[in-house]
Amino acid sequence: MEGPKVPVSDDEEGAFPASAETPGQEESRVAFGAFQVERSQCPWWQDYLKLRAEGWDWRKAAYIAWAASPAVARWPETQEELAQQVLGLKSDRTIRKWKTKHPGLDNRIADLQVEPLLRHR
Repeated sequence: MEGPKVPVSDDEEGAFPASAETPGQEESRVAFGAFQVERSQCPWWQDYLKLRAEGWDWRKAAYIAWAASPAVARWPETQEELAQQVLGLKSDRTIRKWKTKHPGLDNRIADLQVEPLLRHR
């Protein structure tokens, strides 16, 4: 039995939770474009695409996929680097706020971490 099909590419549909005129959205769109170009170095790209297919906006999907990836070889190494270098945020403070506003983030990270083990059962 096959699981759901994961898209092989990402587009802007549903990627941005706010309009382009909202403060910070220009930075989000620029960072999204750069992320699309840099995806070849992203070891958690397939998990990111799966999360986008579930309806997560691009920044939260990237954070969840990154946080669920093995810490030993994580790219980028820290949450602060992810926020600034990938997500186009000034700091990881926004990520900490997401975790307060959306308690389901931590649950989705935990689920994503165990999914490979469950597939082998």
